[in-house]
Amino acid sequence: MQQKFDSSMDGKESKDGFLACLSACDKVAMLVTAFPFALGVLTVLAWKSLHPALVSAILLYPIIVLPVIFMSDGKIKFIHEKDSADPDISIGMIAIFILQIIIADRYSTFYTKQFFLWCAGYAASYVLIAFILFFKEIFHVQLGLFVCVFAFFLSVNSVKIINGLYDFSEPKEAVVCVTGFMSSSAGRHGHYYYLKIEPHADDNSDSCCIPEKIQVSKSFYNKVKKGDAVGLSIHDGCLGIRWYTYRIKHIWKGKS
Repeated sequence: MQQKFDSSMDGKESKDGFLACLSACDKVAMLVTAFPFALGVLTVLAWKSLHPALVSAILLYPIIVLPVIFMSDGKIKFIHEKDSADPDISIGMIAIFILQIIIADRYSTFYTKQFFLWCAGYAASYVLIAFILFFKEIFHVQLGLFVCVFAFFLSVNSVKIINGLYDFSEPKEAVVCVTGFMSSSAGRHGHYYYLKIEPHADDNSDSCCIPEKIQVSKSFYNKVKKGDAVGLSIHDGCLGIRWYTYRIKHIWKGKS
């Protein structure tokens, strides 16, 4: 009984020490809120050779930061509260979200049923962790909606990044011919650009894995013409979700 009492006292002292650190100089709060921006700077500096450890930190930040907020006893908020001077991580979460969008754009993914199943699983796990940590203390409607919305968008980008970043399989090379162009509006988020494609006459690769269209960047969309040859590198993905990279193949050029 005495041993149990001592262990609970040790736990209380540990938590009091953590709170004392926060109250004294807010070092933990400063690290939690500044960390995403430090990652952003590193991402810009090391863009051409993103280290898996750096990207992993970006992926894990939303999960790791939740227990830190829970232990802070309200010293750190998840979202900003009116008339409160306490630090919050909402701006940090937005910074992480933007970083994920930038990195995820490197991995053009085929949107299959398997992709959406992985996204649903990731989002559900994130919401569950947030629910467990926040339910007894500060979980309310506004916070719940914030967590759910971020969980959805973070899951899409995280699955694309994990699937591509940790994929060490040999890609299948294919050459396709541009047969048409498509674009769709995403409202305030801009446009999505697609190339309609079909297997190139000189390509002997397996055409069963070549889709009818691929999503490309605006600059690439404006660069190619109907009849141009485009090289595709199709990867299996570490989660079993195929993704691809593309480039212009200098085999022949269509007439503009």
